Amino acid sequence: MTWTKRGTGSPNLVPTYQSEPSNQRAAMGNRRRSLDLPTARFGLTLIELVVVVAIIAVLTSLLLGGVQVAREAARRLSCQNNLRQIGLAIESHHLTHRHFPTGGWGNMWVGDPDRGFGVDQPGGWAFNLLPYVEQQQVHGMAAGIEGQAKRVALAEMMKVPLPLFLCPSRRSGGVYPFSLPY
Repeated sequence: MTWTKRGTGSPNLVPTYQSEPSNQRAAMGNRRRSLDLPTARFGLTLIELVVVVAIIAVLTSLLLGGVQVAREAARRLSCQNNLRQIGLAIESHHLTHRHFPTGGWGNMWVGDPDRGFGVDQPGGWAFNLLPYVEQQQVHGMAAGIEGQAKRVALAEMMKVPLPLFLCPSRRSGGVYPFSLPY
């Protein structure tokens, strides 16, 4: 804005607006642009998106690997505790009966709670340890029963899964096929 006289004889000054020269305007525009903040971008390029996904995948794989290691350590600890419990049960059996658990009559024989813990017991060491590992109910399922009812009760006893005798790292528990010898 500049001040010019109204006329040749008039003392009053009036503002007049003149346009700036084009080279001054260009210099001023460049200066303004350099002082402005950068404009905001609202999207991601494809490369940025791929990099983010790759980073997330790597972090997830590291996390899942750590979780698997922790789970396996817990399974191993559970297996060690099971073995410790079996060892304590063998020791308790020995203190009570003055002999270690018998091996039974063979792998096809089922333990009979009415035959005691000695050489007359057809069941193996695992059956003889049941009362010492808090499985008294399983050990005595067929106690005091005779005939066909005893066979049915013994078959039901064989179907009871005992997690103490299974290592979680090796396999899952379940019922395995069996047949009674009598």
